[in-house]
Amino acid sequence: HPTNNNKPTMSRIAGERSGAHKEEREQLIPGAKRGPVATRRCGAAAVVLVVAVVTVAAHYVVRSGELGPWTESGFARLRKTGIAGPDSALWGDSSSAPYPTGAWWLNSVLSDEASSPATPYQILTGANGVVLSYSSRRRVVSRDAQVDQFGVDWVAVPWSDGVLDERLAEVQRECCNDSYVAAGDLLLMSSPETPRRILEHSHLGVVFRYEPGLRVAVVKASPLATFEIEDGASAAFAPGGAAGGRIREVTRRGPNAFVIELTDESRWLLVVDAEADFGEGGLVVSGPAAARLGAAPSEADLQVLLASCPTTFARGGDVLFGEDGRYSLRWRTAVDEACPRLALLAQRHHLQTLSSPAPSANASGFVGSKGRMHWVVASDHTWELHEPLYAEVSASSSSSSFEVTNETRRALIAEQARRDLDSWRGHPTEQARPEAYGFVYFEGKELARLARLAEVAADAGDAETARDATTYLRRRFERFLRRDDVLAYDPNWGGIIASEGAVGDPFADFGNALYSDHHFHYGYYAYAAAVLASRTPLWTRRWRRRLEALVLDFANFPASRETRFPLARHKDWYESHSWATGLVVYATGKSQESSSEAAHAYAAAALYGEAVGDARLAAHARLMAATEIRGAQTYWHMHPNERIYDREFAANRMAGSVAGAAVSAATWFGSNPEYVHGINVLPVLAGLTDVLFKPSFVCQQLPVLLRALDRPSPPVSQAWRGVVLADLAVAQPARAWARALRLDPDQFDDGNSKANLLHYLNLLLDTYDDAACDPSDFVLDDDDYEDLPSTLKGVQPACSDNLACVALGLDGLCCPQDDGYVFGCCPVLKPADDAAAADDVDDAAP
Repeated sequence: HPTNNNKPTMSRIAGERSGAHKEEREQLIPGAKRGPVATRRCGAAAVVLVVAVVTVAAHYVVRSGELGPWTESGFARLRKTGIAGPDSALWGDSSSAPYPTGAWWLNSVLSDEASSPATPYQILTGANGVVLSYSSRRRVVSRDAQVDQFGVDWVAVPWSDGVLDERLAEVQRECCNDSYVAAGDLLLMSSPETPRRILEHSHLGVVFRYEPGLRVAVVKASPLATFEIEDGASAAFAPGGAAGGRIREVTRRGPNAFVIELTDESRWLLVVDAEADFGEGGLVVSGPAAARLGAAPSEADLQVLLASCPTTFARGGDVLFGEDGRYSLRWRTAVDEACPRLALLAQRHHLQTLSSPAPSANASGFVGSKGRMHWVVASDHTWELHEPLYAEVSASSSSSSFEVTNETRRALIAEQARRDLDSWRGHPTEQARPEAYGFVYFEGKELARLARLAEVAADAGDAETARDATTYLRRRFERFLRRDDVLAYDPNWGGIIASEGAVGDPFADFGNALYSDHHFHYGYYAYAAAVLASRTPLWTRRWRRRLEALVLDFANFPASRETRFPLARHKDWYESHSWATGLVVYATGKSQESSSEAAHAYAAAALYGEAVGDARLAAHARLMAATEIRGAQTYWHMHPNERIYDREFAANRMAGSVAGAAVSAATWFGSNPEYVHGINVLPVLAGLTDVLFKPSFVCQQLPVLLRALDRPSPPVSQAWRGVVLADLAVAQPARAWARALRLDPDQFDDGNSKANLLHYLNLLLDTYDDAACDPSDFVLDDDDYEDLPSTLKGVQPACSDNLACVALGLDGLCCPQDDGYVFGCCPVLKPADDAAAADDVDDAAP
């Protein structure tokens, strides 16, 4: 949790982790603490993940015997870790680090019981075969979340058992007597476990091979799932229980195309370049052959597919980078030379960024978790995209772009900066001490806060305070960089990870050792390093190896020729945003909570590149920041007229977390509106926050924000007020300024300060006025939006009965658990730990 005053010990990865505190640094102190337990449902089966329940947990000191010599990164190499490394039998003996720990398809690698959201499908590559789910057919929507539920629509398995219908009838008699069981379910339960391995992987997909010769491509944007059957092998396909379980009718629509109607009246298209042996229960195809199977949402979509070249298909794809915001998605394809046109599907943001080939203006009938998709059909198998870059994001941290010119405000901000600095003097808070649960994250935030204070003081003309803040920052950052027991290089997966999580509790530091949230964490260090590089370049050169390792761990780029880290660890270039989760399985795929912290990380990397004179890093990070801003504005900021998400859910105006197959109005630590909106605002930064939020959107947010800020019980904490006011200010800077003046500077978020907020608001006062919104924007229809209750009365305790908990992949008891803990996804307001601000006044002169 990002604030001082409302901080559970719950991991962003899987709920709360509580362990014993270190009483002595040189010995292991085991302890017992009670915390929440839930099960995470992964694909077709439930996998129980015990988060903590009367768990003996411990903090570990990394001893010298667990570390090897320093690497080129400047960090010691881990010799011992409790984090399981890559499975060589799955990845292949020739594979080596770094591995793509943030890849959207990683569910398929980490578990054979979890699907990967290969938009518009979810594909599960299980131990017994492949399951195809067109999950938007089972969309469930509430005020709290929108979830596309996984279901067994089709099953595909290697086949050598003769006539399919006869074998299914035999299995039916053996297992289920007269009970009806879907053909796909019978096929799956009767198929033996089959070895699978990765044939190839890329940014846009991964191809698995099942013995003795069935290949499946898990690929983004493909309207049909692709199965390749090798010579001498066969594959069986059968409809699952989610699609009726039997074939009703097969209609030939060309020499190698068939429309299959199932007993639930859904229609599917099969394109196969070999003979298919159909039966009531399914079909068998013998190789060599390519079989492509997928939904047929409408007759118009069928016509597009048949008129294109369904025998030309993608197996994956790579990202190529140009200059000035240009980049490409080059699809890896199998091409039918007689018909080379490739049919793929684009998402909403591609309408603004995909220049060639152009997506269709009208939406198709295909629906992904982010709304209706658009056809892209072309013989050119490379998508050319252009993302305008923001000059504000690339502004040097030492520039005068945000200098305070209003004399009254300048004096007030300078005075506040001095007070803030005198109050902290660079000392860490309790949660940023080495023994604290989230030390790596919170230490980074507090370093960045000091860096911001130096910049704010300089912009306000107070050179002495700026110099003192820089000194405090340099000393504290150097103490961190000197330590060898905090971060280390992991040679197994390839990255800089928290040592404590590597050898102790893997959920320490919000799962950093599991490669979750690296861009959130290290982005703060990158910003602090950028400020120091501009102010004390000699110091930065001394620590450059370690600083660059932290930056390139999450923002690596091809021109760096850095081979210790994957390229852009968390980035999904098709989706135009990042996924925060690492080596953890979620039923709804990878997810990300704080879109603003992600954008900040890449903006900070750009600032660092400029400060140290690395123009290539700066340029690439600017592109990463711009695409992240595009993704946030499209898929987190919910405009009522965009219709990306269902109207009932979109009334929240802000998504708390976006996952591959779900979106929720909740965070891991609570569902309060100030949490959901605020987590997508922080850290407050002039040149980023004002770019991320457009007045037209904030005007739509206003009713929700004002309703929360004026809530009498439980009141919004001052820490969250300081964040939410930065959002409100884009539409009402004078009103936000008046409210900000009343905030207690000692109650700010650990990554923020009162001086920083006032500095940011000063920029908006010079840019906008309070007349930006139409008065009708201040009305919120209760039919669209209801306040959360203050108690759990009437709330069902089961995770499965609360859709936001389902969206987070939780099962079991959530609201509350047996020990009384209430997960953040529960539809209830959580109380603030501090007193709220006094009644706001709007008459303070800005």
